[in-house]
Amino acid sequence: MNKRFLIHNKAPGRFMAIIAVIILMAVAFIGYAVIMMHPESASIPGTDAPVPSTGSVQRPPLNDENTPAEHPFDESPGDQPVDKQPTANQSDDNQSADDNPSTPTETSRQDQPADGADGQTNVDTRPAKALLNLTTSVQETNYWCAPASMQMALRYKGIDVSQADLASQVDAKPATGTEYVDMQRVLNRYLFGSDTVGPSDPGYHIQTLSRYDTDPQIAADFSRRLLTDIATDDPLFAAVDVHTLYPTLPEANHMVVVTGYLLRDGGNDIDSVYFMDPSYMVQDAAYGGLKTASFDEFIAAIVNNEEPAYLY
Repeated sequence: MNKRFLIHNKAPGRFMAIIAVIILMAVAFIGYAVIMMHPESASIPGTDAPVPSTGSVQRPPLNDENTPAEHPFDESPGDQPVDKQPTANQSDDNQSADDNPSTPTETSRQDQPADGADGQTNVDTRPAKALLNLTTSVQETNYWCAPASMQMALRYKGIDVSQADLASQVDAKPATGTEYVDMQRVLNRYLFGSDTVGPSDPGYHIQTLSRYDTDPQIAADFSRRLLTDIATDDPLFAAVDVHTLYPTLPEANHMVVVTGYLLRDGGNDIDSVYFMDPSYMVQDAAYGGLKTASFDEFIAAIVNNEEPAYLY
């Protein structure tokens, strides 16, 4: 009697144990199936391939030798592509808009010729990738792309000027934006101590082009000047067509700051161009305005612009 009672009381317990084992096995199987269907969910942060941004322009690649994985503008110590690393807010020691803008800041470009073979970096010592670590400035109005671009470059050189002050100095207008000659004049005043520079003088120069021009010399000249200026720690400025870089956006004349390049594997030709875009329409949560496009695409964006030009 007692034996049968014990057997009847153990049976439900064994049954519940079997059910629990079956449930655990089912959960494990479902988890394995999810991982196999979505392997990216198990990847290590910071090691994924570049993720396309708006249009054909991409975010920069992660975990390369020049860019910290945490953030391309991270202010903590680490491997940086340049000596200077400005922050969004400069210290009181830096020159402001109220200081004398005619005094040039120290820049390696002052000792470089305006253009030509003498200013080029030796091919044997040229890095496969170079990226100047500028901090993003988002343009404060829809026609201040040039003042915002100038602000980024000046901050990189240790000069903090508001976009409003720069817009006033270049006489930016809602209908026409900023004239290239005014942009050149103000940049050279701050960085080289003179409003005007001769063809062979150090300073920023303007290269105007014909719209839709496909002359290969255009790409060759831009490539040479890009490599030279990045080697001397100087960003370039390019007027580009928005639609060419971002196919979902309409055509528009827009100014960006060119900050680096990536060479093709085993060669000396430029594969990709790095640039800072001040537009509030294309900012990225992780990278701000830092973008990359293929070299051919970037050249197309310049010549497709209604007023093709760049400053180098």
